[in-house]
Amino acid sequence: MTEIKPTDTVILFINNKNYSCIGIREKTARFSKKKFNITNLVGKKYGSFFQLQGTALVPCDQPLLQEFLQTQSADPEQQLLAQQQRDNRNLKDNNSAQKLGQEEIVQLKGSVSSATALVKKIAESSTTFQEKTAFSQEKYIKKKINKHGFQVQVLRPSAQLLC
Repeated sequence: MTEIKPTDTVILFINNKNYSCIGIREKTARFSKKKFNITNLVGKKYGSFFQLQGTALVPCDQPLLQEFLQTQSADPEQQLLAQQQRDNRNLKDNNSAQKLGQEEIVQLKGSVSSATALVKKIAESSTTFQEKTAFSQEKYIKKKINKHGFQVQVLRPSAQLLC
């Protein structure tokens, strides 16, 4: 992979669902009410992942979901046994399962250093998270990462991505 130059135009793949075409010489980018500095992308490799911290994009090693799933991994036999005993039949979606309120989550956003830690605390405070199936847990985590985390993958523009 080659490095990003100050005159390049890059495609930002944001939260694994949205694309944005940005020229590096613009210095800042705006997406979904968030304004962030893109000048620190110069010299980094295409395909790299970045997280938004404040107004700066900070390099990270891997996607947020993959990072979260690695911290959650346990003994495979225990996971299989627990999976066989769980189903979502008895779960009620009435917004009473989350112990944290909106104000507490906003405070956590300010105090927690990474989106992975924030999502982990939100999942831990959910009374029904452990009762859900593995598929439902992953779906819940993806939803919370998209809401509370902001991750960007920098891609080289190509005809396939632009069309």
